Amino acid sequence: MIASITGIGWVQPGSMGSGRDHTIIDTENGSLPKLTSKMLFGKTSLRFGRLDNYSKLGLAAIAFALKDADRNVWKEPRPIGMIASTLFGCLDVDMKYLQTVLPQAAPLQAPVSLPTPFPTSFLARHPIRFGLTGPGFVVNEPDPAGVEGLRMALHTIAMGDCSVMLAGITDSGRPESFPYYRDTIPGALFFVLEKGPAGKTPIYGDLHMNNKGSIFFREKALQDLRTLMQMCLNA
Repeated sequence: MIASITGIGWVQPGSMGSGRDHTIIDTENGSLPKLTSKMLFGKTSLRFGRLDNYSKLGLAAIAFALKDADRNVWKEPRPIGMIASTLFGCLDVDMKYLQTVLPQAAPLQAPVSLPTPFPTSFLARHPIRFGLTGPGFVVNEPDPAGVEGLRMALHTIAMGDCSVMLAGITDSGRPESFPYYRDTIPGALFFVLEKGPAGKTPIYGDLHMNNKGSIFFREKALQDLRTLMQMCLNA
């Protein structure tokens, strides 16, 4: 199975943008940028402002990736799918909401206070904004590498369900009150994968997946998505 990478979008500490912006990547310093709907879509949206950080990160990275692949403008719905990997998902906002419904909490919060109660909630917004009609789901991975979601996206293309897939990772970090797992770099990173890309958009390179499910980029076995991003941008 071979698929081409045509777009990259990310939001990470100290950096955000699209691959062809040639933004310097720094994931060790700084804090996550403050995201607004005007920054991403050119207009203010109260709905976007109500979203939790996990959802905002995923939506922003997807918007940047589609822009990078020259697929952010559309007239007709398109069979493009999305698969996101996550370690913590929306656990942070779920745990904060839980504190409001405990017996000692007052006053009781209404359910509307929990805008994205599932890790898949944010995937419902971009299909509407960008006319995406392909399959979409979230993979809960045991580590932040994100490779399993990418592998599923490649399988989806190979089976003929979609010829274009968005695949990536999104995490707002380990909740402060959550005692398990190590701290991870918060942020989101998405790739646009295409089978036989058409148009004038150049590609970053091809991903090869063998029969055992191992993924290779430039003849090197893929270990995590952030390394893949660096390899693409350093070419």
